[in-house]
Amino acid sequence: MASTFSSLKIELIGTGEKVGTWGTTTNINLGTALEEAITGSADVTFASGTVTLTLTDVNTTQSARNLRLNLIGTSGGAQNLIVPAIEKLYLINNACADAITVKNSTGTGVAVAAGTSTFVYNNATNVVSAVTAAPTTIPNLTGDVTSVGVATTLTNAPVIAKVLTGYTSGAGTVAATDSILQAIQKLNGNDALKANLASPTFTGTVTTDVLTTTGQFNLTGDLVKTRSESGANSLISVTNSSDTANSGANIRAIVAGASGGDAFSTYYVSGVSAWSVGLDNSDSDKFKISNFLSLGTSDALTITTAGVVELPNGVSVTGGTAGAGKIWYGATNGLQIRGVTGSVLDFSLVAAAGGAIITNPTGTSHINMGGSFGRGAPVTKTADFTVAVTENWLICNGSATITVTLPAVASYIGREIEIGNVAAFTVVSASANISNQLATTVTTAILPATAGKWVTLVSDGINWRILRSN
Repeated sequence: MASTFSSLKIELIGTGEKVGTWGTTTNINLGTALEEAITGSADVTFASGTVTLTLTDVNTTQSARNLRLNLIGTSGGAQNLIVPAIEKLYLINNACADAITVKNSTGTGVAVAAGTSTFVYNNATNVVSAVTAAPTTIPNLTGDVTSVGVATTLTNAPVIAKVLTGYTSGAGTVAATDSILQAIQKLNGNDALKANLASPTFTGTVTTDVLTTTGQFNLTGDLVKTRSESGANSLISVTNSSDTANSGANIRAIVAGASGGDAFSTYYVSGVSAWSVGLDNSDSDKFKISNFLSLGTSDALTITTAGVVELPNGVSVTGGTAGAGKIWYGATNGLQIRGVTGSVLDFSLVAAAGGAIITNPTGTSHINMGGSFGRGAPVTKTADFTVAVTENWLICNGSATITVTLPAVASYIGREIEIGNVAAFTVVSASANISNQLATTVTTAILPATAGKWVTLVSDGINWRILRSN
């Protein structure tokens, strides 16, 4: 009797068949066919069209026999998956972007939404859902909690009427695992630990609209005042109402020691500018005023512990009032540094025509120094050059005539420049601005072509006069 095949295409060995190969066929039936039907999974790939699965009389692996069908690929819209018209349970996993309807070639099917999984049953005529839907009618609740359909109601009355059986007050932190009763016990216990209003002790963050104290106020946290004061100042005031000796008012910023941070205060216009004032603990305990939210950045003034004042950006004086012991500036009188009026120590720095001078307001212009006075080292020139601001002594040692560009006469009234020649070549000015003592002639000649000649030039505001020479 010849072998036949079941609906799942499991080979049914006929009487007397498969002599010598019966074991192989049986192993395929059990190890392939039945395992596919019970636990097997197969990928079914869509390419923008219907996919049809078939079962044939071949005792080998077949996608339609598997329990789980994994739908993949590009569906290109809603599609159909046609399965053999046999009684069978399927677990459908739709990994496509569109709904896939599982059905026989005839009859109805089940649409499996994109990205979902469900069980369907093929009864050989239609494919139907194998998942029982939730009941549409839910019994109504009665008692403290009532319901109509899926809408439930818990009124206030039965809740507030419940007694706190087993209540015992005890402080602690309310946890998510606490019951309502446990939470109330902790809250009540915490309240018992709060400060007495008559003499409170505060820890952590304290929030108050008005804080007034006549005694000492100690904090273990930050003291922050934030309040909108339209048209008025937001004020923190410390007042000692006693007008007696040593009755002061003191605001302190204290750090624990040399390893701590800075002790300072900050004045800040939000988003515009900030100034900080205080002790820079990281910079030899210097007192600083800094144009920043902290010390050490954009320092404008520094005072060392030895009393040395440092001004990194210099000093700018504008305005002020003239008088003994004052520093002031006026557009006419220039910078004034005033000692005792009429004293030789009473002088000013005046921006006069031709440059800055030091003058005595009594009328005697002079520089009174107790030490040496220098105007820079001599500079040797071997070719044409322009006299620099810092050059006063010039030695010409050229191999041809040297042309000198002198400073603008009107800008340096009274300036002295001495030029010597160590070579036998002339030295001339780039402009006709050289005159003799009497100013009778104006020329470009400075020195002849003779080694050892020298000349002293002084600006009179019009020309450079030769006042001394050999």
